[in-house]
Amino acid sequence: MPLPELGARQDRRLRWTLRSVLAVGGALVRDVQGFGSAVPDSGPVIFALNHTTRLEALLVPALLMALRGGRRVHFLADWNFLLVPGVATLFRVGEVIPVNRKPARPRFLNRYRQRLCPAQPAHELALARLRAGGDVGIFPEGTATGCPFALRRGHRGAARLAIAAGVPIVPVGIRHRVPAGASRVGELAPFSLHFGDPIAPASHDASVANDRELHRALMRRLAQLSAKQWPFNHETP
Repeated sequence: MPLPELGARQDRRLRWTLRSVLAVGGALVRDVQGFGSAVPDSGPVIFALNHTTRLEALLVPALLMALRGGRRVHFLADWNFLLVPGVATLFRVGEVIPVNRKPARPRFLNRYRQRLCPAQPAHELALARLRAGGDVGIFPEGTATGCPFALRRGHRGAARLAIAAGVPIVPVGIRHRVPAGASRVGELAPFSLHFGDPIAPASHDASVANDRELHRALMRRLAQLSAKQWPFNHETP
């Protein structure tokens, strides 16, 4: 598909970074559907996407920011990426919010965690971005699954942020083209993005029941948009 043109809204370093990432990986993007009708023109939003391959963590945020005309989308991502030369630079330019839940491997790299990660928890940093008018991106499954037919149960972080900030969640399904009968999705599998209508919190009540219900609605919609199943409809997430 033709990739979006980047205007002058973003700084030069971000524009160069987005163009470089899309020039390398853009050929994997086969289609984008529903973006214009689903994404509000103004105001902060949370983009929530299913997560199948590790390459998505680099390519999809760049594509999403390009579609937004260079507006940054602050994705939450594992802090271990900041230990990888090159990838760390991309994450800093994109102003990614590090999630420092997982330990590094090998263990001696954990000595850099305090230096690379802000003192504030990722949830607080994301909430501050939303309240300042910025966009936030989340992969609720938490990690790349490689599975072509089912979603993980997922974490309720997107639902909690939406309720706390009073902003909608835009679900985005990533559909990969895989051979029939394949048990895993290859890292270089072509994919398309399918945007769904925004899901607004029913209330600002930050109760467990409320964020569970919003999480269920989000994951069900992601299952539809990604052409996968979410086999947890009758369980407590």
